[in-house]
Amino acid sequence: MDQTAERIAAIMSPGHLGYLRRVRGPKEFLKHVGWMAGNTHWNFNVDLALTHYVLGDVDQCIKILERISFEDMHPKVRAYILPFFTELRTSPADAASRVQAWERENVERLGLAETMVGAAQDR
Repeated sequence: MDQTAERIAAIMSPGHLGYLRRVRGPKEFLKHVGWMAGNTHWNFNVDLALTHYVLGDVDQCIKILERISFEDMHPKVRAYILPFFTELRTSPADAASRVQAWERENVERLGLAETMVGAAQDR
């Protein structure tokens, strides 16, 4: 995995990589993707909705998810997002548990534990 990351970093311009390193949390992510406002691709909008959710803006998260065409979504992603979307409306505590589990799984799978130090402060 380290070799792949090194290859990607070598391809990217140093200025862009430096900018991305400053994206430390959801607020910075929203600033980074602000120019993409109006993008209708489900992949972008799932990321955008989840970012709003992590920032505590559940209403905006729901509004974004309501605009997504779930039929166009990759089936594996749909299997994750539809239950989450349902839980947002019916059982917010279950939705929160689901997002926390996703975060734990991704941190472990991607080896991101060291990047999580102080992450709560960035939100």
